[in-house]
Amino acid sequence: MKATPFLIVAFCMIYSLRATDITPSDPSSPLFVIYGIHLDLPSQDEKPHTHSAHVEKVLLTVYKVADLQGEPGKKELRIVLCDKDAKAFAELTHENPYMFLLAGDNTSGVTMHITAPIEDGGITFSDRNYSLPVAAYLRKRFNLKSDSIEYEAVNKSTNVP
Repeated sequence: MKATPFLIVAFCMIYSLRATDITPSDPSSPLFVIYGIHLDLPSQDEKPHTHSAHVEKVLLTVYKVADLQGEPGKKELRIVLCDKDAKAFAELTHENPYMFLLAGDNTSGVTMHITAPIEDGGITFSDRNYSLPVAAYLRKRFNLKSDSIEYEAVNKSTNVP
């Protein structure tokens, strides 16, 4: 069966859409940095469910994403990392049960407890994992309206392998 010109054009359009990354309005500073952390064992004197940790080395610095996903009327936000960062993040989730994600403005962050490898590059920031401040920060960086997923003034750049 011969490939029709329509199918070839459609395939090229789909591939070109996937090859773009979404860059925030200020691309010079990172969206967030992921650090390794080490949880310290609680001492006998500490209250139950109190944890101490110390930050180790930088594991991944993210400047752009492949996709932003959210629902109108909700504050949560799901990002999909660009291919290069998604591969690195997948490896990190195989090796590190805990990581700390610090937003680029250094005012919000979340401790990530990795219970299973994350292969798709998706990270959800929501009330369920105490990361709504990070979602709010990312919405601001991408000029997203607080209750929608529409974004303005966001640069799309071609992903160069």
